[in-house]
Amino acid sequence: MKIDANSLKDTFVKYQNATETGKDEFGKDKTHLEKFTGNDFYAVYAMLGSWETINMKTKSGATKRAIKLHQFGRISNRR
Repeated sequence: MKIDANSLKDTFVKYQNATETGKDEFGKDKTHLEKFTGNDFYAVYAMLGSWETINMKTKSGATKRAIKLHQFGRISNRR
């Protein structure tokens, strides 16, 4: 992953400050703002979505299994 170290640090500092003030830039409820502690932090790429298996009938009448992927856009807890 290509992550700018300074941007990551700035984001981390903003979040840590939000845990102290109870207000973050996304409007997250303060009860869900938990300060990070420790020395090891990792960046992870995640694509949010859900899988669904369905059975489909072919023209010949045979049953085939298909997997559908539902992808979601950005997620935010704004109300």
